[in-house]
Amino acid sequence: MPNTPPVLRLQRQLSESEVARQINIKAAARELVSEVGYEASTVRGIACRAGVAPATVYRYYTSKDYLLYEVMIDWASGTVEALGHLTYVGTPVERVSHAFQTIIEMAVDDLNLLTAGVASFRSPDTWIHGMSTWQELFTAFATPACGDDPPHDLDARAMVLGHVLIACFLNLTA
Repeated sequence: MPNTPPVLRLQRQLSESEVARQINIKAAARELVSEVGYEASTVRGIACRAGVAPATVYRYYTSKDYLLYEVMIDWASGTVEALGHLTYVGTPVERVSHAFQTIIEMAVDDLNLLTAGVASFRSPDTWIHGMSTWQELFTAFATPACGDDPPHDLDARAMVLGHVLIACFLNLTA
């Protein structure tokens, strides 16, 4: 990790219209990146698609990478929700394997988005979030496949499986 000073982030409560604008910006970013890829997507292009000024995008997101990081968090949350609706059968290994296969298939369905997400993870704008957000998502990915009797060390196992998943994502985007 780069040797940078700690960052203080202040958050304020957003109004309903600000939340709607933020959602609109993320949707525009996802659409544009899915169509043209990471390199061809710009804050100006995202702003144009969202019907706002580039300064408005920067009001909510410090950079294109931070915006795409948030888009990937939303994608991962949607994936977790989709996994929760699946039925898993077989041994624990078979169930987890099925969940991972589903995640990989969903990622391949939008390879431009996955590539942009992977690029955003390497940005200095996003590394400060560390693995805490991803630890929760990795556990959420694994939980549906575990069924009613998850192992006592689910978080630790999910972290290992999450790193395997990231390696798969890196391989897909290489």
